[in-house]
Amino acid sequence: MDFDHEIAERLCTFMDEHGKKQKDLAEMLKVDPNTVSNWANGAPIPDFRFLGVCEALRINPRWLLLGEGFPEIPQECIAEGMADYGKKVQGTKKIREAILRDEIKRLRQELELPRPPASAD
Repeated sequence: MDFDHEIAERLCTFMDEHGKKQKDLAEMLKVDPNTVSNWANGAPIPDFRFLGVCEALRINPRWLLLGEGFPEIPQECIAEGMADYGKKVQGTKKIREAILRDEIKRLRQELELPRPPASAD
């Protein structure tokens, strides 16, 4: 199984366990339901959409990418504006997105993965 299919499997498992449907995620992200269906079937999730998926579903990006750590970002971390365990930040969306973007970049470099192409949804 390739990397994107592993992400898709974790995403689908998480959504099933939390009672979320693909159409729910599509509505949260304001994308076409076919886009979410493609991700669920192993299409690469562009970085800028990956951040939205993590934010909308409150998924730990490291878990979604690698299967490491806890699947959910604890509520207290979100409430306090922490995007990474033990790392306190200002509670703005921009800062959380920057941290997630840096984490994705670092993980891709760690794994020597190519950056997925941006999709036109």
